[in-house]
Amino acid sequence: GSVGEHRLTFSRAKDTFNLPDAAVGGWVYPNADATGFFRLQLDEKNLQALLKDGLPHLSPATRTALLEDQWALLLAGHIHVEQFLQVVLAYQGERDHIVVRALVGRLGSLQEAIVAPADHPALQHLVRALLVEQLAELGFAPQADEAPSRAVRRAQVVYALGELGRHPQVLQQAELLMLQEMQNPTSVEANLAGTVVALSALRGDTKMLDRYMAVYRSRKEAGEPPQLQMRYLGALPSFEKKGVITAILELCRTDGIPQEQLRSLLAPLLMRRASGEMTWAFLKKHWKALGPRVGGMGISRLVEATGALPPAYRRDVQAFFQAHPVPEAQRALQKALESMAQRDELRRRESGRAKAWLAQTVPTLRHGQLRPPTADIM
Repeated sequence: GSVGEHRLTFSRAKDTFNLPDAAVGGWVYPNADATGFFRLQLDEKNLQALLKDGLPHLSPATRTALLEDQWALLLAGHIHVEQFLQVVLAYQGERDHIVVRALVGRLGSLQEAIVAPADHPALQHLVRALLVEQLAELGFAPQADEAPSRAVRRAQVVYALGELGRHPQVLQQAELLMLQEMQNPTSVEANLAGTVVALSALRGDTKMLDRYMAVYRSRKEAGEPPQLQMRYLGALPSFEKKGVITAILELCRTDGIPQEQLRSLLAPLLMRRASGEMTWAFLKKHWKALGPRVGGMGISRLVEATGALPPAYRRDVQAFFQAHPVPEAQRALQKALESMAQRDELRRRESGRAKAWLAQTVPTLRHGQLRPPTADIM
């Protein structure tokens, strides 16, 4: 059937409207193009009908709003995680770069805020089921004169499959492309280049760290454009091996890392699960020396980033900043403590439910195959 739009005016806080007969029986989405400034909660029956038949008819802005509204409802406790996950699953056919970015962002939020580490393998499988087919269509190599939005979408999907999905073939291909980028920075499409350099760091050892620093320094000395210099330095927070993280923190303490880059490294290091606790211990130990080097703006960013630490650190963070007050970061500290409390509440409420949904649903999901990595794809 055809899709129609009807405009209705609210004149009071609560109101009931009857839709024309033609609109009854199908799906309905009560905020066309997401132009209204409100969150939307559909009942079970209407939501199911929308996901089954309506999604392709909604504009990209509306599909993004549907996803974001569901996340907001979950945070506020109006729905449970099973409904959110079911909506996420309906986006398997999504091919718009803006909606894909929102989807990837929310898959990241699930990992950070709800799914317990023991259930990450099941979440990785969900990410693969959602996105592998799309990468198989896009390929790693850009097509001649492809639309910029396609290049942006490829980088998003590669990032998600590598970082959130830990897809072995994607990580392997990322490493091949990173080696290619080291030799010739322009040989890898610009959107993808930063992504493959960061993904290659995930499994990297101290030898790899030395290579990253060497490339960064040589590009800096050669006066290459800032984005080419920063590709390797900006990827340092992605390393996950303990020994490498220790070495990176050591570089932050000495002058191995330029002062103006400290905050853009330390904040992400605090926010990542593999490095957060080590970075916090390091910051506490060297706070006196690091504070002045990070500077006023940077301090606020670091203080706010402590909000990503496991909620068990809440008292520790509070006590530390009481003993070492940072007047210009009071608001940042409030935000950090609130963020920890919210994640704690959310995880207690929803992580068991997420575990059960993933255990039940993930085994039923099929996803396509990727071709084996190749070195000569550009």
